[in-house]
Amino acid sequence: MKKQTLKDIQIHTEKEIMQLLVIGRPYRPNTSSILLIKEGYLEVSYNLTHYKLTPLTVFHVNSMLIYEFKRVDPKIQMRVITLDPNFESFSAIKIRRYESRSFFISTIQNHYLVAPLEFKELWSTSEILRGRLASTENGIVKKELIHHLFLSIIYLLADISEKYNQIKTNELSRSDYLLLNFTKLVTVHFRTERAVSFYASQLSISPKHLSETSKSSSGFTAGEIINQAILIEAKILLANPSFTINQVARELNFSDQYAFSKFFKRLTQMTPSTYKEKF
Repeated sequence: MKKQTLKDIQIHTEKEIMQLLVIGRPYRPNTSSILLIKEGYLEVSYNLTHYKLTPLTVFHVNSMLIYEFKRVDPKIQMRVITLDPNFESFSAIKIRRYESRSFFISTIQNHYLVAPLEFKELWSTSEILRGRLASTENGIVKKELIHHLFLSIIYLLADISEKYNQIKTNELSRSDYLLLNFTKLVTVHFRTERAVSFYASQLSISPKHLSETSKSSSGFTAGEIINQAILIEAKILLANPSFTINQVARELNFSDQYAFSKFFKRLTQMTPSTYKEKF
């Protein structure tokens, strides 16, 4: 494991992050981050679900997931803590006995609406950490202060995760829990498995039951959810100038470029080349 440095942790204000945030198209972040929303709102989709994040929300952006930020309140007030992947792992290992890793790999969702006091503790600690990061002082004392302040934030997040994950798990209906497990399977297998029957088999239910449950819980059939996962990945690849349309088709296991183009146009009303021209 590499040596930890001060550059492994950064804290951005809403003005700084708005210059970097990708709005209106799906993307996979390069690093993990923690968003603290104090005022305003943020609309985002991840895990094939749309959310409106409101004040007092703590949101972990996981570098393993795909996000699409739909809309940001121009009056939003937030802090964004960005983490080097190695530092995230290091910190989780340091306090493993507190199950801190559960915040970074949530089984339910990666955002929590927390109590005012809990949010105030997180916000205050992050502001102290931001001040220390900006300090021109050097030396072992500064490094130790930064490290311990960050670990304090992780302890607070671990406590929040344990509390709110348990509440959400208990509140899930049988249908919602089935939908959750289905979408998790889709995010893993969508490149190679597109048949509803495959996912139904993995969940030990019939394809009809899976589609009916999916429709009643999310408003979308199982097939539509699978297609959305493929489409989101297609948009990410098409936005990359180093990928040709034919390469995207192969990456997503379509039989040929024509089959991919037909699929893409059916869902977006535009050809892959038209979409790619935007970037």
